[in-house]
Amino acid sequence: MAVMGSSAALLSAVWGGVALFYQVDQAGPTAAHPPVAHTSAQVSISPTNHPTASPGLVGSGADSVRRQGIVTMVRDDVIDLDTDRADWAAEEAPGSTATDLEFTDAGPTLVSVHGAVMALLPADRTGEHFRDCATLSSEYGGTPLPAEQMRPGVKLCFITDQKRVALLRVTNVHRGADQEPEQVTLTVTVWSRRHSG
Repeated sequence: MAVMGSSAALLSAVWGGVALFYQVDQAGPTAAHPPVAHTSAQVSISPTNHPTASPGLVGSGADSVRRQGIVTMVRDDVIDLDTDRADWAAEEAPGSTATDLEFTDAGPTLVSVHGAVMALLPADRTGEHFRDCATLSSEYGGTPLPAEQMRPGVKLCFITDQKRVALLRVTNVHRGADQEPEQVTLTVTVWSRRHSG
């Protein structure tokens, strides 16, 4: 969040489930300084406060889903895949040490942070089962997903800092005038079973 001087105010509004934050001078916006809107990863969140699962993924044992939902991130946002919070504990980077994923401004990239590791899901795997991500041990690392690879349909496997296995599927990417990603929407599945490694 931007640090503002004493002559500015921060206004917020929620409209249609979207949180908007505006920074304006108390005298009002001018042509030289129009209102600046900033959205955060808290804008498009569909999970409830309780862990939920999709009927196609519900199962017992290894395929039991702990939590599933949608999150939209803007540059410099971080989220925690281990949390039960409806907003995925979204905050501005660097965030707490509990966060697992950052959408960096530099690059921009999606990158694992604070002990989490990620890997691209190979095309021959669907990502519908725990084993699809859990058995990629040799593929995991800190390699970020760069802007040119950030597109709908891309699937990322995660092992969080708490050893939870998760699948993140890119469902939408909003690009700016420079064609760099400004916002990315992810469908997230976190399984109940933890990684044994």
